[in-house]
Amino acid sequence: MTVRLFVFVALPLLAQSASAADSCAALSERAIAAWGEPANCYCGASLANVTVHLPGTLTVAAACKMYFDHGQDGRYELAPEKDRLNLDRYNDDGNFPGGMIFLSGQVELDGVVRYSQGMDEVVSFYAMQLVREDGGVSVLANSYLYRGIFFSSQQAEQLNAPKLGSDVACFQREATLRFTDFEIRITDTDESGAFPQVVEVVKLGPLTDCPS
Repeated sequence: MTVRLFVFVALPLLAQSASAADSCAALSERAIAAWGEPANCYCGASLANVTVHLPGTLTVAAACKMYFDHGQDGRYELAPEKDRLNLDRYNDDGNFPGGMIFLSGQVELDGVVRYSQGMDEVVSFYAMQLVREDGGVSVLANSYLYRGIFFSSQQAEQLNAPKLGSDVACFQREATLRFTDFEIRITDTDESGAFPQVVEVVKLGPLTDCPS
């Protein structure tokens, strides 16, 4: 089965936890592996200008290669040690910063695991009951933790991913999952998303067809 994966998920370095034990240099190496190019990372005291409200015990361990895209005017790279970086709200132009965020800590969420088939088979998790159209308490949580968490092939096996035939494009099941540490890649491509380092199954419901 092919599961939606990106290069930075499969690399051995990325199997490590984004815990406090990880040095900023190690997280920077992981970001470089993800982007395939140099990536400035800010950790610890350099995150003093970062504003974000996250569920559970999640905290920002590092902010890497952060930027605002100004269209034809190009990108403005953000340095959280001197620039304000609000991950709870869109800016006055309605934009949200791009880049890569490492979260450490845990969160337990109720939601739906969805197994869908398109160009590839995708296993994802949604907590749509928590989504707020105005961004809620935090745009980062609202858009990246509640609207779609994506899994590695090994994690998909934990979630009892079924074999999808040509006649069934999507199955789902209600679930309660506990996540530890995330890598969140914020881009305008299909590589954007939240990727947990550890997934624990608390509860999995029966398999049903996805609503049409």
